[in-house]
Amino acid sequence: MMILAVGTLWFLFHKSQAPTSQQQNSLTNAVAAVNSTTSIPVSNSIPNQPPVATVVTNISSDEADVTAKYKQSLIGKDAAVTEIMMLKNKQSQDFYGKAVDQYGQPIAGVDVTGNLMLIQGWDKDEKITRYKTQSDENGLFQFTGLTGWQLGVTVNKVGYLMGNDAESFKTPAGGKTSPNDRAIITMWKLRGPETLVGQSIDAKISHDGTSATFDMGTGKESPSGDLRVTLSRFPLEVHRGRDRFDWVVKIEMLHGGLIEENDPYPYWAPETGYQRSFEFNVSSNSVPWQYKLEQSFYIKNSQGQYGKMQFGIYSALTPSRLQVGLTINPSGSQNLEPAFEK
Repeated sequence: MMILAVGTLWFLFHKSQAPTSQQQNSLTNAVAAVNSTTSIPVSNSIPNQPPVATVVTNISSDEADVTAKYKQSLIGKDAAVTEIMMLKNKQSQDFYGKAVDQYGQPIAGVDVTGNLMLIQGWDKDEKITRYKTQSDENGLFQFTGLTGWQLGVTVNKVGYLMGNDAESFKTPAGGKTSPNDRAIITMWKLRGPETLVGQSIDAKISHDGTSATFDMGTGKESPSGDLRVTLSRFPLEVHRGRDRFDWVVKIEMLHGGLIEENDPYPYWAPETGYQRSFEFNVSSNSVPWQYKLEQSFYIKNSQGQYGKMQFGIYSALTPSRLQVGLTINPSGSQNLEPAFEK
């Protein structure tokens, strides 16, 4: 049975991420404009939008007019700053996108919401107007004829999941979309939830090179277990939060294998490529230096079952701390999809 899953991603097509910072930047630029003899350089500050010459020209001209009125003492600084900020609402926000699944196939019927933001003033919240559309049979959608400060886009479709990294959303070179060069939004087509078995390990381990072996079925330390962890720290005695030191951790699957997992959709375990061990080395001269390893792995146990391991080790503690979260699909399937919340 296919689970109802809604994938949502908020794309802010602007150089800054936080709206409050955006407003502060607009205020700073506006002050700079009215304090200079010429207006601030104007270009389309939304990198994902195609330039619209008439809009850009008008904004530049309008900002110059506001600056001139301020220099002539026809308006005060506060009024000039406000007017220049409000001119940001004239930026073109045309956007062209395409929705595809993890195999690159177009997805029809994706619900797309465009959230158009308008500046109300440097001390006021933005006004948001929502526009809705759907992707066509070729996965294509667009918002055209919109002007505003910036545009956000959310997408969702039953049976699909949205990723959370840059691989899920790619823009054309230069960041400007057009009908022939669209932003590509990738959504994971779910296969359906599996019955997964979970276990956790939370243990203190030595940092002198003495190995600790754990039973993945119980989460307890056992000499006959499958997961062996060895941590070595040089020197052995350190001041936490003050000293840098060399350290190395070795992770071994004694009767199976593991692979580093860095996927945007970590729900399908690889069939092959598993290695018996993984080693992580940190030099005291490393830049940046770190005292911990937090890494996700695909795993395959001695029964041929696939799963995932969230591994964390914290070498600056004495004794050091190991935290592991394990998920196994006992059916033998490579599918690691849980029952996502609706």
